[in-house]
Amino acid sequence: MQRKGTSRANEESPLNTAADPHRRNGNGNGNGNGHHHIAEPAPNPVPVPKRPHRPFHQRTAGPHAKVYSLGNHFRRPLAVMKFGGTSVGDASRILNAAGIVRDAAYSSDVVVVVSAMAGVTNKLIEAANEAEAGNRARIAEIFDELQSRHAQAACELIPSVFDRNLILQKMRELFHETETLCTSAAAVRKVTPAQRDMIASLGERVCAPLVAAVLADLGVPSESISAVELIVTDSNHGGAEPIAAPTRTRCENRLRPLLGQNVVPIVTGYLGASPEGARRFRLFRHDSRRCHRRR
Repeated sequence: MQRKGTSRANEESPLNTAADPHRRNGNGNGNGNGHHHIAEPAPNPVPVPKRPHRPFHQRTAGPHAKVYSLGNHFRRPLAVMKFGGTSVGDASRILNAAGIVRDAAYSSDVVVVVSAMAGVTNKLIEAANEAEAGNRARIAEIFDELQSRHAQAACELIPSVFDRNLILQKMRELFHETETLCTSAAAVRKVTPAQRDMIASLGERVCAPLVAAVLADLGVPSESISAVELIVTDSNHGGAEPIAAPTRTRCENRLRPLLGQNVVPIVTGYLGASPEGARRFRLFRHDSRRCHRRR
């Protein structure tokens, strides 16, 4: 009985009468007052509001920062996460890696070390070899291909136009600088060991800011850091060995304040610097993780 009363009230609703002119004029089928006996349509579901997008340069610590709020007397465990070239090989894999970091940041302080996207370092070494051969056309092809690949990943991963343009501008500067270095070397058909290290390390220097931007878009504050600020090596170009003691000191001084602010450092792999910081050196391939240890 209660249902019939509710149906009758709905049928006589001013909303139903206003929506159907036949009801107002009494021309519909049914009783003499012009009301149709039809079921009222189900209400449209209210759309769930999406999380508002904030540019990463305006963000503060995300929800992971609230997991432990006991102050400096409580130290969270440290996780050092190394992602190789395959793990950051394209946009989908970078997003997957960023998700892994985000989940780990809920319970740990996290430092991330990233390689170049898969195949990029080999292409850059090829560009250095082409510079020695004086082949400027092939150098231009290699850099156009690599820049296009990274730009496509940035466009797929970063929805904010402002944030995306910041990353694309940074990429253009790095690619232009390194291509100019290759072109200058091609003019004399000679690539010095220092130049070769700079050329070959471009992939990491481009990938780290991209990963940091993706993490920031996921709500995890992050900062891209060049390993030359952290890793102190000997002077062996092309295969430098890290020097543990000064490297540990620099990591403490540079990374600890960021971790204290719940910021995730994104560090370039494959690269270090001389003790005075004036020269850059490539580490042995696959050995950039040596200097990163759990505390």
